[in-house]
Amino acid sequence: RCSPCCCCPVTKRGKFLTGGCSCLALVAGLFVAACFWLVPWYAQSQMDRATIVLLGASLSEPTKDTVRMTAQTVLQSGSMVASHVQSFNATVSANGVIFGWLIFPDTETVADGPTHVKLDTPLHVTDNAAFTAAAAPLLQGFPSDWTLSGSAKVSAAGFTMTLKVSKVLELPPSPLRNVIGTNVDIVSGNATTLHALADTLFFSESIVQMQNLGGLTFSLHPVLEDGSPNIGVSLGEVFMDNFQVIRGYNLMPKASVFLQKTEENLPFLSPFLGSWASGRNQTVAIRGPVRSGSPFLDNLTTQFLVMVGLDTGMIRSAYISNSHSLRGHDPKTGKECPLINAVNCLRGSVVVVENTVHHELQMTDISFDVDIDDNLSYSTAGLRGEFALEKQRLSGALEESRRTLRNCLGVPNPSAAVDSARVSSLEKQISEERSKTIENVVALQRTERRCVQLDDALKRAEEQRNIAVQQARLAEREQLVLNEGLRRASSKVGSTDQRSEEVRESAAMVLAEMSTVRYESKYEAARLRGALDELRYMLKMQDLPGGGSLSRTLPSNGYPRR
Repeated sequence: RCSPCCCCPVTKRGKFLTGGCSCLALVAGLFVAACFWLVPWYAQSQMDRATIVLLGASLSEPTKDTVRMTAQTVLQSGSMVASHVQSFNATVSANGVIFGWLIFPDTETVADGPTHVKLDTPLHVTDNAAFTAAAAPLLQGFPSDWTLSGSAKVSAAGFTMTLKVSKVLELPPSPLRNVIGTNVDIVSGNATTLHALADTLFFSESIVQMQNLGGLTFSLHPVLEDGSPNIGVSLGEVFMDNFQVIRGYNLMPKASVFLQKTEENLPFLSPFLGSWASGRNQTVAIRGPVRSGSPFLDNLTTQFLVMVGLDTGMIRSAYISNSHSLRGHDPKTGKECPLINAVNCLRGSVVVVENTVHHELQMTDISFDVDIDDNLSYSTAGLRGEFALEKQRLSGALEESRRTLRNCLGVPNPSAAVDSARVSSLEKQISEERSKTIENVVALQRTERRCVQLDDALKRAEEQRNIAVQQARLAEREQLVLNEGLRRASSKVGSTDQRSEEVRESAAMVLAEMSTVRYESKYEAARLRGALDELRYMLKMQDLPGGGSLSRTLPSNGYPRR
């Protein structure tokens, strides 16, 4: 019997065979449905398996709510066919929180290979706090994963479909190393504010750069004994005209430093300035930006800054002498004060101070701590013998003076004038020798000061060597971390290649199955068409009685009655 729908009668060896005429249409419908279901599924699976790697990135030219993002990326795809991805609106998120969006450009992907994609588009920031949370770890030395998500129209192999895109873009850390403030110069000031200029130098080795961020203001804070920044106390602010972080050494000259004296920061500000003026390096914390033209950049980082002290300090030399420390001098005339009835005499050590900045400094209530490097020891017996000899010498000198006085008062002595002239000459020689002694003492003090400076320079060189060794160890650790990351990436690439090969084999099997179904359907259609032609030919050649027997035998649809 024929099937209830669209029966096709055929004859073979004198018998009618029935079959379904809908077989060809059914096969064709299944083929089309399989194509329209399988191709998008295969394309979405390839899109999900594709990876994107960052080669370099730059954030520049920020505005109130946008920042230009320039990035060089590589899109690795295992698809067997090339495709065209139209530009689409991609949201940018981190840790599941969306903080902005950008326009992903048109991309022509190659088959089974890497595709270089260049991003040069504004990043519109919609959540300032989320952007700060996503970008702050970069400057603190931690990586950050940004996710690009959206829906894109993809054209491949004659099909155009809409696919979901969600790719993780890993941004490597970009910490600021060896942040140093040097060449400090005080240019102005008043009772509560001190304005200075300083050059800022630091090093960055990251591929993520920040350029032309404009004028930024940072807050300056002291550092506690445990090495943590004291954010609750502010020493002042630092303003930089055009802050940027590029790969390599960064030098930002003439940064303005404003130190504000308050009751809260005075216990920290006073030692800071005193140690800096004495030539010692000071470590402070810089936080911010606290003010900028882009609100999403505020409070982005907290870094430690080493303020290099004056090279030689403000005190050049100091010495102690009899004339200055014991007798003193008159500040108006500069002459030595008399031993008796001295009025308005200044007594103490002589300190030579040099001002190396371009502004007048006034120091009041100065207190110095004098440390004697060599241990002092005294011998009582030796001092007693010296006192006895000094007593005999003074007694002899007194007796000689009395004898000379008696001779002068009793009998006129022509040699007295000669003795007086000789005494004056000796006093003059003594004064000259005293001056030479003072000069020698000053030269000795300078030599000792130079030795101390050389020792300090040697200590600084040793510290720099230790820092270099520590940096080398950190570089070795980072190299080990990078090697481990490279190994993981290689393993991931290997597994991705394996999955791509599996998907490629599955696609090849599906294509082969589709080719087999197509061939069998064509063969079945040809067989049915031949059987139909044979039936028509047999009906035509059949000898029926009367001219209208064929019409009486066949119904109106052309098929024989049962």
